[in-house]
Amino acid sequence: KPADVAFLQSVAWETVQSWCQALGASGSREGGQLADAPEELIQDIFKVLDVDGDGLLSALELRLFGDFIGFKGSEADWEQEFRSLLAEVSKSSWGITLEGLQQLVNKGTTE
Repeated sequence: KPADVAFLQSVAWETVQSWCQALGASGSREGGQLADAPEELIQDIFKVLDVDGDGLLSALELRLFGDFIGFKGSEADWEQEFRSLLAEVSKSSWGITLEGLQQLVNKGTTE
């Protein structure tokens, strides 16, 4: 089973990376952002990241996206960042919904 998870994560990473590049994201927070991302694209990214299909992005599932957009830090740093994101955009204490991911992506374009 761990090999299956690693394979899914690598496919998810490649898919998210190609989508982000198509949107013009540079892979860093200071550089390009996911400006004006079409709703369908955000939905597709969410589906790829939501490996377990529960409709919520866990810290582990969202980490792929975080790493791509430039998060640098330890697992403890990521856990703290994820909790902060949860408090900002989610009503769930378990994960980030599609609507929450949309808020995060769109927030990045207004700052």
